[in-house]
Amino acid sequence: NQYELSVKDQASLVVDNLVVPKSKEMARWTHRDDATITINGMRPSKEGAWMPIWQSMSDDVTYAADNSDIGITVIALAEDDGTDITNGSMLITNSNLHVELALPPGSRTITLPDKDTRVSNWAIDTGISVNVYDSNLGSVDFDVTPGAHVTIEDTNNCHFGWAMGFRQSIEGEAPSATISGLKGNGAYYAESTFENGSSSLTLINSSVGAWWPTTYGNFDLTVDGGTLIDPISHDNSKLQIENSDLLYLEAQENGRAVLTNSRISEQVLAKDSGQIEIISSEVALGSFQGFRAVDQGKLTIDDVAYTSKDGRFGDVSHRWEERDSYVSAKDAVADGVAYPSVNVEVDALFVDATDTVIQSLSNENETVPSAASDKAVQRLVEAIAGFNPGDSVVQDELPDTQDQFTSAFDLLSEG
Repeated sequence: NQYELSVKDQASLVVDNLVVPKSKEMARWTHRDDATITINGMRPSKEGAWMPIWQSMSDDVTYAADNSDIGITVIALAEDDGTDITNGSMLITNSNLHVELALPPGSRTITLPDKDTRVSNWAIDTGISVNVYDSNLGSVDFDVTPGAHVTIEDTNNCHFGWAMGFRQSIEGEAPSATISGLKGNGAYYAESTFENGSSSLTLINSSVGAWWPTTYGNFDLTVDGGTLIDPISHDNSKLQIENSDLLYLEAQENGRAVLTNSRISEQVLAKDSGQIEIISSEVALGSFQGFRAVDQGKLTIDDVAYTSKDGRFGDVSHRWEERDSYVSAKDAVADGVAYPSVNVEVDALFVDATDTVIQSLSNENETVPSAASDKAVQRLVEAIAGFNPGDSVVQDELPDTQDQFTSAFDLLSEG
C-alpha cells in the first residue's frame, strides 16, 4: 500500500520529534496552496536508514525543517511563457536532504552540488526559493518539463527526469521526438544539447549518472542509446527504447513501450491495458526479478504473448554468482523461475500501490473541484519525479487547460 497525506489551502502541519520506523510501505506527503509546514526532529529509527516518507511542495507553501531527514520534490509552476506563478519557500537547517527540483517553463542555467556534500549555505530559486544551511545534501536531482530549457554547467553525475506529453498548449496535439546518445554512468559532455520539440537540456562541462523519461498523452518518444532508470509510458503514449541500458520498464493505462536490442536489470511491468514488447534484448543475471502483466496488461517477448494469467516469470535474480552477466529475454523466460499469478506476495512486489490511503488537512470543506484538482496534482508530480518503480497511482486524465495546470502538481520514479 501507499499512503498519502495532503496538506492544502491554508492548513498547517507541525511535526515534532518523530521517529519513523522501518517500513516496506511508502508514505507520500503533498503540500500545496498556502499551507505551512514545520518539521523539527523527524528521523528514521536508525541513522542512515531509508526514510519511507517522500514529500512534495508547490504553490505558495512555506516549508521549514530542522534536525530531520527530508526527501522532497520542489514543484515550481509557471505560465506557458515562463512567468512564475508560485511563491513558496523552503528552509532546511541541520538536516539530511534529498531534493528533486521540478523545473517549469522558461530558461535557466544551474550548477548542482555533488552527491553527499556537506554545505554551510546552499541556495537555489526555481520559482520556489530553497535555502539550505549546515546540512548534508544527499542527491539533488531535477526534472525537465514541457517548455523548460535547462542548461546544466559544471555538474558531476547528474540524475534527472524528463516528463512530456501532458501540456498540449506547449507541446501541440501530436508531439513526437527522438533523443539519441544521452548516456549515463558518468558520461561527460563538454557541450551538448538534447531536445524533444518543446523542452531542451544543454550539458556544459558536466556528466550524467542516469535519467528517466516519462511519457503522457499521445507523445511518441524514441530513446536511442540511453542509460535509463525507470521509463514509464502512460495514457496513449508510445515509448520506444533502443540500444539502451535500464533498470525498470513500465507501461500503464493504454501506454505502449517497445524495448529493442537493450539490457534491463530489474523488472518489466505491463498494467491496466498497457502493452510492452521486448525484441532482441537481454536481462541481468543476479538481479532481474522477472516479467509481469497485471489487469489487462500484455507482454510480447520475441513474438510470444503473455498476460496476467502467466504470473511473474523469467526471474533470474537467484543467479547472483553470475551477476554482471546477461542472458537473452527469451532464455530467461525458458530457464528462469516462474511464480503463479495467485501468489499475493509476488503480486505485491510488482504492484504495491493498488490502494492509496489519502488523508487531507484543509480549512475548507472538500468539494468535487478540489478533489479533481488533487488528482491532477498527483498526476503531474508522477510525471516529474522518479519516485520508485511501480508504485505510482494514476487516476485521471492529465490536465490540458492552463487553469487546471496552474493549480496542479507527484513525485520521483527512481527506486
